[in-house]
Amino acid sequence: AALPEAPFMFNLAHKYFNFPVVNATSLFGVTALSHVVNLHKALCLPVIAAMLAYHAHAGASSGTQQLLRGAIYLALHGSYGLCWLMKSACFPDEGFQRVGLSPCWFVVCFGAAALHWFSSYLIVTNTAPLNPLVAFSAVALCMIGCFLLYVSDCQKYYTRKCSAGNKQALITSGLFARTRNPNYLGEMLVYCGFACLAPNLVPLLIDACFWLFLFVPNMLAKDKSLARYPAFSTYKSHSGLLLPRL
Repeated sequence: AALPEAPFMFNLAHKYFNFPVVNATSLFGVTALSHVVNLHKALCLPVIAAMLAYHAHAGASSGTQQLLRGAIYLALHGSYGLCWLMKSACFPDEGFQRVGLSPCWFVVCFGAAALHWFSSYLIVTNTAPLNPLVAFSAVALCMIGCFLLYVSDCQKYYTRKCSAGNKQALITSGLFARTRNPNYLGEMLVYCGFACLAPNLVPLLIDACFWLFLFVPNMLAKDKSLARYPAFSTYKSHSGLLLPRL
């Protein structure tokens, strides 16, 4: 049977393709969605560094400008992954931890996440001169996005942890005051920052697929779940689904 806490695409695949939603069978010690996500985030730094080193060693680099672009991207994406691992250790996402994975879901989820490395390859091999405005936009978007993502996850985790009598209380303050999904907004800004360094729109199109088929359904499902709270209608009226309502 479908699980209410499972991501939308898990239940969709189970409903139409009889794909197992959860199965605690371990594959290389991986049993939960959080393990797959953390593994991908941990590998981003060495994988991108290897791409950059290989490209420079092979003589395909067009000079300092291209290496600078690659170094900026490595710093942004690598540090984002490391921050994710620290977040997962200090204030983990309970939804990721509750969803178990069968071996087939491990392959599907990790393969989907690895699509981002194709974007990484396009960025590292981008030979266009690095425009200062592009560099500024990439860094600014990533910084703001990381703040929204990690601070909102921290707020959600500790609000629930400190609400001993009501761990599922409606959160309407702080970063959640004007947007109901500041964490999704933050992650989207981070990947928009990465996409600024790409030579074309392919990375942005890959990101848009994740947003359309994962983020949007999950946000709508979250709204449906929150509708059980009497105060939700008022909260919804002065907050945006994604973008802050001013």
